[in-house]
Amino acid sequence: MASHLVRDNKDVKVTALWTPVTNPYMTYSKLLGTALIDKAITSDDNTSFSYTTPWGVSAQLNAPFFKEMIYTQPLAAISQYERPLLVIMGKQDDLVVNGSGQAWLNYHQGDTVLKELDTDHVWETFNGPQIMDNQVMPITVQWFNAHFNNN
Repeated sequence: MASHLVRDNKDVKVTALWTPVTNPYMTYSKLLGTALIDKAITSDDNTSFSYTTPWGVSAQLNAPFFKEMIYTQPLAAISQYERPLLVIMGKQDDLVVNGSGQAWLNYHQGDTVLKELDTDHVWETFNGPQIMDNQVMPITVQWFNAHFNNN
């Protein structure tokens, strides 16, 4: 969703995406199962669907969320955003499409940096805050500091 937001909002001068989804249908199918998604896509908009993530968090999403993922094309959106873009991904991320980091570089036409960290999709958060505190946040803050006054 962030790539669509920055594409449509000219006030956004610099962007950082953390573990961005390149293909929502594929990613959410891996996360929630194809059967749930296919059922949700064909359901009434008022229908709510419960699910549990692989890390044990239970939540609910309404059918429109699933229906929108068919039309959400993050790479197409980012191709129309020409301002600076930082993408941070985990090399061990088994949720988003492997190799998708390179796709962000291929589709974005502006200043683009890809940082691939030796971590999973959630920055090994369940083992503690070290990766978030010592890698993800410093890289992100440095990116914004370097570009904020220039744009």
